[in-house]
Amino acid sequence: MINLLPGEHKKQIRAARTNVLLVRYNLLIIFSVAFIAGAIGFSFLYLASARQVATDAIEGNVNKEGSYAAVKTEADSFRGELANAKVILDGQTSYAKAALNIAKLLPPGTALGELKLDQQSFVAPLILSVNVTNEQAASQLIKNFKESPYFSAVTKNKISIGTGAYPYTMEISVMMNKAAAQ
Repeated sequence: MINLLPGEHKKQIRAARTNVLLVRYNLLIIFSVAFIAGAIGFSFLYLASARQVATDAIEGNVNKEGSYAAVKTEADSFRGELANAKVILDGQTSYAKAALNIAKLLPPGTALGELKLDQQSFVAPLILSVNVTNEQAASQLIKNFKESPYFSAVTKNKISIGTGAYPYTMEISVMMNKAAAQ
């Protein structure tokens, strides 16, 4: 039926179809551009509000940090004092523990005559004066000091004879380790 129409009329119908398609494509492009512009605008507004919220949070945290500055200063000062105390306590020597470790090595029948402990006791030989009742107690004393992990270089210096419950006085020389005071 379209073939029966005059040629000019056919051209007009084809042009009308092309115009309808072009209008549809133009409207589709316009709606697409409008949608993309709307999405970009919405994203911009959302990001701007998120930026404002983050900026407000940063300002709030900076203000709070100012109020905690005194606490932070005190904490840093306390941390420094603890470090100093640790250094002091690590260097501290417990002479009571050293004396107890010496006393644990004394067998029955022996008594410590005199004991003076100081810093030099750990770097130079320590001379111990021990009162003993018999030769067996003296040999046990030497054996105990030699087997102890706290003492080394144990030597018997001299034995003198006295009177009383402990008739013999023996001097021994020992090197005391720093572990004996810990």
